[in-house]
Amino acid sequence: MLFNTWGYIFIYLFLAIPLYWMIPAKYRNLFIVALSVAFYSLWRWEFTFLMIFSATVDYFCAQKIQATENVSKRKYWLALALVTNLSLLVFFKYTYFIYDNIRLVGEFFSFKFPSLESQGIRILLPLGISFYTFETISYTIDVYRRIYKPTRNFTEYLTFITFWPKLIAGPILRPHEIMPQLRKAAVFNYARAYEGIELIIFGLAKKILLADILGSRVDYGFELAAVKLSAFDVWVLAFMFGFQIYYDFSAYSDIAIGTSKLLGFDLPDNFNWPYKSTSPRDFWKRWHISLSSWIRDYLYLPLTNQKFQVGVHKHLGDSVAKTRALFLTWFIMGLWHGAGWNFVVWGLYHALLVYLFRKSKIWQSLEKNYPTLGWLSMLPLSMLGWIFFRAKSMEQVTVMMHTILTPWKYAISERCLQHYSYPIATGLVVLTIAANFYKDRAEKKPVCEKTLQVIRLLLIPVLVCCIIVSMKQVRQFIYFQF
Repeated sequence: MLFNTWGYIFIYLFLAIPLYWMIPAKYRNLFIVALSVAFYSLWRWEFTFLMIFSATVDYFCAQKIQATENVSKRKYWLALALVTNLSLLVFFKYTYFIYDNIRLVGEFFSFKFPSLESQGIRILLPLGISFYTFETISYTIDVYRRIYKPTRNFTEYLTFITFWPKLIAGPILRPHEIMPQLRKAAVFNYARAYEGIELIIFGLAKKILLADILGSRVDYGFELAAVKLSAFDVWVLAFMFGFQIYYDFSAYSDIAIGTSKLLGFDLPDNFNWPYKSTSPRDFWKRWHISLSSWIRDYLYLPLTNQKFQVGVHKHLGDSVAKTRALFLTWFIMGLWHGAGWNFVVWGLYHALLVYLFRKSKIWQSLEKNYPTLGWLSMLPLSMLGWIFFRAKSMEQVTVMMHTILTPWKYAISERCLQHYSYPIATGLVVLTIAANFYKDRAEKKPVCEKTLQVIRLLLIPVLVCCIIVSMKQVRQFIYFQF
């Protein structure tokens, strides 16, 4: 079921959540599990068993890890959990990618293999598998590191894994962020509930009124022959998709966090004005926060031989190890997003930006001493990266990047996109600047904060009316494919 449907609004928000508060507290986690299974089953019910199997393996292995002090046994149970979950992820997400690349290598040596599709092999990607797999892995690793003590209550653990608001596209939760909340009976709070309703409304507005409208323009642009695009066209497409994916993904996070608040739970923020970033490092502290922090703690730090504790990072690795870990981490980060070389290049592109930032004293001084100049350099660089992410093939990426780097392609007369695409892209940049400026002022002056609250209060009924009128054509959230 999608958040941006009447079915979700009426069944889950208007019916299920009030019922949740009516039942005894000791049955609420079980009720959430039932709702979550139903939520997931409306897509493909058989994949529900896959999710529960993955969760059960980690629950069992975590209990075994906790029960022994034998280092070899602890490593065995950890390895069993990791191999099981990663094998499922690789099979469902990367089988086609691996096999197709083997075919390409074979053809180079004059060996030909039939495609999997021609042999009748069809593998569907289970929704949310990348997200819930990372959660089950973090649970087992935290138990192994003795950061978290495993629960013996299987319903409580299953609630953590299957919790429907964040199930398909995050935020990716750590056990310490949600499980303590599951152990105590939540008390209904009107202020929290209002905040949740507000988040849901703004999330639906982002998705329906911004992301989906931008999506149709972006789809049109990327369907055009790349060789026909001018450099201005490519930049406009990059900016429009950059805003589309931000509004789309942050909308999902807003609705997920808002729904959780209606259930009495507080989830961590997943976005913090990423296009306000003044450096690559700053960008990844603001974009998809739950994933970037997960990658840092469970992949990057171990690769650099750095010891991890909650809130403490003790640096032991040398610069060579850090650089190697940086590019390997981003290689994996790219593959996590999609089984295609364009996603790998997107990941390595961001690794290169981070590496150059580390090595450039000038760039670091811009962030520290001249944040406006840092922002002016980072915004186009972050938008440029979205070309790798959105392109249909590496061939399209190559042509579009070549266009941007070719001076005579900056001819206004050669524009191919719909004429209104250019003012839309320009307007979004101006809106971003204005919003960032006002947010900075609101943080410094309480009067601006009060004005902002009034504006939000007046804006809500307008957005509700626009959502009701516009919620006809349902478009899937972009991150569902990951």
